[in-house]
Amino acid sequence: MKKSCYQCLLFSPFCKWVPASLALMLSWNTFPIAHAQTFKELEQQLLDHPSIVALRFSETASRESAAANIGLPDPVISVGVNNVPLQDPAFDRFLPTHKAIGVRQSLPNFAERRALSSANERRASLQKLQAEWQFVTLRAKLISLLATQTALSEQLSILAARDIKYNELEEVIRSEIDAGRPAVFRIADIDIERADSAREKAAILASQIEVSAGIEELVLMAAKTPAPETALALWDGQATRFYAVRLADQNIDISEAGVSAAKAAFRPDWGVSLTYQQREEGSGAPGSTFAGDDWFSASVSVTVPIWSRQNQQPKLRAAKANANARRQQSEVAARAALAEWRVLSAKIEASNDFQKILREKISALDSRIEALTSNYEAGLGDYSTILDTEITQLKFQSDLATERARQVSLTARANSLLVTP
Repeated sequence: MKKSCYQCLLFSPFCKWVPASLALMLSWNTFPIAHAQTFKELEQQLLDHPSIVALRFSETASRESAAANIGLPDPVISVGVNNVPLQDPAFDRFLPTHKAIGVRQSLPNFAERRALSSANERRASLQKLQAEWQFVTLRAKLISLLATQTALSEQLSILAARDIKYNELEEVIRSEIDAGRPAVFRIADIDIERADSAREKAAILASQIEVSAGIEELVLMAAKTPAPETALALWDGQATRFYAVRLADQNIDISEAGVSAAKAAFRPDWGVSLTYQQREEGSGAPGSTFAGDDWFSASVSVTVPIWSRQNQQPKLRAAKANANARRQQSEVAARAALAEWRVLSAKIEASNDFQKILREKISALDSRIEALTSNYEAGLGDYSTILDTEITQLKFQSDLATERARQVSLTARANSLLVTP
């Protein structure tokens, strides 16, 4: 087997032999999986992502807990007998013996219950915002994957075009060798570039599987839908436009409700009890002559914060410290969000500049190819020079596809930081 054929067998993705690993990648992509037609369909599917559904359930749980916090505890009903003699149990021989039925209701102080309910309501609002941000974050990830998928498909097409140019270039070089020109070294250069091209294709195929797996993880289907047009959102300079800051502020609200609950704990809890008692008439035996009668007992209980120094006061100080900690965390979130926004904005601007440079280079190579073609048709220069220039231009086009996908991904990620109106 010739060296060039051996390299074709091992490296070239464009000849009839394909390495086993690449064949596995190709077969993976041929599985019959339903494709979504529009990005709107993908967004609807994204709403059912387990991470978002879990947050919606958590929100519901918090709202139900808020309602439960306002409710009273269940009353306690008791039925029993009192003062029954052990030696001769009976209800008509001993004056204090009687039957009783009672009810007792605890009344925790309303201010504390209202504060705990408010904390759960605010927690529900936090979880609702978390679900919203999770959707926006997953949407940005989906846009990034779709843009990357498009870029990878473009790169595969460009690699195929490069292989055609390599074949043309090899024929031209061999004809130059047959004409006696010392160009044998160029054949080795072409083989090396083909090997590099094969490596690039293997990497692209692997990336396609990774991207497809990421899309299916998000929406449970393969999708060939192009990424939507994405422009960088305008930021008005307010820190509260960032999701991270709003979430931190929600945590401050929850901690402040905790402070209110700790303050309310100084107030008394109440309790009410009522007991109905029934005594039977005495049997008339000596010492057992008494009339039967019914009566009731009622009482009101109240807690007194005698041990507040060891109980309520430390809890209040802890709640205030927690609220202060949450305020500092909000400041941290604002600084981190602002830094990330600035970094992403700078990368987007740099990507746009780089794309502009690549387009200028591609345009300049168009002019150069046109000039070289005119010279070649006039009998000046070599056709191999035109092919080399076209191959270089294809490489720039591949770089441009990669950079476009990167710019879309960066923009989607940056937009996911902001709460849109």
